[in-house]
Amino acid sequence: MLEFGNENEEIIDAPFVIEMSDNGDNELRIIIALSARGSKEENIFDDSPEINKILANSCPIYEDMENLYEIIFENYILYQCRNESYTSYDNREVRKGNYLIIFEKSRLLDYYEDVIFDFDYESEKSHRKHYGIYTQRHIIDVISNNEPVINKIQDCLEIYKNKRRDLEMKKYDYVTLRERPELKEKSAKWFSSKWGVPEEAYLECMDAYLSGETEYGWYMCLDGDKIIGGLGVIENDFHDRKDLSPNVCAVYTEEEYRCQGIAGNLLNMVVDDMKAKGITPIYLVTDHTGFYERYGWEFFCMVQGDGEPDMTRMYIHR
Repeated sequence: MLEFGNENEEIIDAPFVIEMSDNGDNELRIIIALSARGSKEENIFDDSPEINKILANSCPIYEDMENLYEIIFENYILYQCRNESYTSYDNREVRKGNYLIIFEKSRLLDYYEDVIFDFDYESEKSHRKHYGIYTQRHIIDVISNNEPVINKIQDCLEIYKNKRRDLEMKKYDYVTLRERPELKEKSAKWFSSKWGVPEEAYLECMDAYLSGETEYGWYMCLDGDKIIGGLGVIENDFHDRKDLSPNVCAVYTEEEYRCQGIAGNLLNMVVDDMKAKGITPIYLVTDHTGFYERYGWEFFCMVQGDGEPDMTRMYIHR
C-alpha cells in the first residue's frame, strides 16, 4: 500500500493526476494513476539519427488505469496545485519519501505559520504537516493536521471508469452514421476537409456502411448540429500490410474541443461496436506515441504507407 514519506516501490515513474475535487466540507480528494511504460522502439524519427540515438533506451509513459489510488485529506488547511514545468527544487527544504512526500522542513509551512491567523490548539499544531504529491504534470502541496487516507480503487474501478466516461459523453452527442444517416454528405465534407481525401472516397465507404454491405462504420461527436470529432473504419488505411485489417482511420477532433476526452470516447465507441459484431482485433496507423495506449491500444509493428518515404506506427486493439 502506498504511504507518504516512504519509498513506495510500486511507483517506478511519477504518477498522473486523474481527478482532484474539494467537496466543500474541507475534504480534498485526489485520484492518481500509476504510470506504465510502453515498449522501447527503434528509429522513431527516420530522418534524425541523432535524436534516435538519444532516445534509444527510452519508452513512452502513460496512465495505468488498472492502478488507481484515491488520496483523501479530511479537514485540510490549505492546498495548491503547481505546473510541474514551472517548479524548481529548493535545497533549503527537507523531504522524505518518493513521489508521495512529507516535508520535514518546509518553506510553505513556515510561511503559513507567519502570515495566517491560526486558532488551532497546540496539540493540533503538533500534528500539522506539509504533504507533497509529485506527478508527471502537477505538484500538489497540502497542509493538514490529519494524516491522509490512501485507498486503492479496486472493486469500483470499472464503475469509476464508466462513470467518468458517462459524464464526459453527456457533454456532447456521440452517434454512428446509421443513427444519423442524414449527416452523410456533411460528414464526408468534414472528413475531407481534415484529411485532404476526396469527398467521393468517404461517400463510397459511407454508402457501403449504410446499405449493410459492410459493418465498418463511421462515428461522430456532435455539439448541437456541429461535427466536432469523428473517425471511421475501413479495410486498409493506405499501407502495405493488407493482412492487418480492418483499420480505424481519420481520427480527428476540432482543435478548440481537444483535451476533453472526445477522441478517447470515440475510440472506445468503435472498439465496443466492432467487438459486438465479432470484429476483433482492429488496427490503426499513427505517428503519435503515448496517446492510444491510454485506451487499450498496443504498438504492433512499423508499416510502409502508400507513397510515403518513411515508415509509420501500427497499433492493435485485441
